[in-house]
Amino acid sequence: MAACSRTPAPPPRSPDAGTGDGLPEVRVIPGKGRYVFSWYGGDGKIHDAAQLSAIPAGDRRQVIVRDLSRTADDLKSDRYLYLADLSAAEPDGGWPTAVVSRYAFEAQDDGKLPAVGPEMELLPDGGRPLVIVYGTSWCGACRAAREYLRSHHVPFADEDIEKDPAAAAELSRKAKRSGMRLGGVPVLDIGGELLEGFDAAAVDRALAQARR
Repeated sequence: MAACSRTPAPPPRSPDAGTGDGLPEVRVIPGKGRYVFSWYGGDGKIHDAAQLSAIPAGDRRQVIVRDLSRTADDLKSDRYLYLADLSAAEPDGGWPTAVVSRYAFEAQDDGKLPAVGPEMELLPDGGRPLVIVYGTSWCGACRAAREYLRSHHVPFADEDIEKDPAAAAELSRKAKRSGMRLGGVPVLDIGGELLEGFDAAAVDRALAQARR
């Protein structure tokens, strides 16, 4: 079995008076501004909307707010998330947001809202691929796994857990549910079975089982 690992970078600190990050204040003011709201619904999926009215009442306690009037660089979106409790009655000045470390929020893995990220790649017919490869750009074992799947004409979603925090959070949740202790990449999700590292024989067995 081939796998890659290396010591991860330290997590970013939550912003406070001592960080000097200079993050802007974000408030949700109804009828003003342009926002994208993201929340984790009861169906277990991430949902996005541009209107407050689209958020179900039961899902408003913890909502990620993206203020479209500011750039991702201004908000340091790669490091921080802006969360709002939109379940309370509308205040005169709008709802404030709390700034949290993206890393810490995802690492808590408490079944709440996952990080905002692109949807997993879909097949041409709109279905989801049977296989997901969680890896990195620098890992040789990840490249070998991708090449093996392509050579055997197996569609897969390719998730870079260093470049996409949402993919890293998704993998963390899956590993926790399955009791896997992550130690390297790639991790292949084949029909719900997680395989750490690349082993062609193990991939073939998992594919055969998933296709039954």
